[in-house]
Amino acid sequence: MRRRHREWTTAADGFTLVSPTPSRIRDFTLLVIVVAGLATWGFVHFTHLRAHVPALQPSVIYGTGRTNTSGMTCTAVTSGTCASWTLLGVGQRAAKAEGTPCASAKADQSTGRWVCVTP
Repeated sequence: MRRRHREWTTAADGFTLVSPTPSRIRDFTLLVIVVAGLATWGFVHFTHLRAHVPALQPSVIYGTGRTNTSGMTCTAVTSGTCASWTLLGVGQRAAKAEGTPCASAKADQSTGRWVCVTP
């Protein structure tokens, strides 16, 4: 004859353990395990994805070719003095525009040349 312990009960498919832990704690523990598993799965499968942002800014900014201490370059001149400054972004560099600037000139960013403008 088989002795049954009081913490074991019979079910149609076999023995099941009667847990002394309250069901709300069991449910919370199961929830934590499922969330941790899903987070791990997501981390493993999606960490290789990176945001691919197209480079909309030109890598070269034409002007005098010099930068000041604030990271800006002169892109337009009037009477030999700088009239317009352009802040260089990450990955951008200043380059000297071709040609000789007029009394009032602006550096054309598409051709890389000085263009005379009338004030």
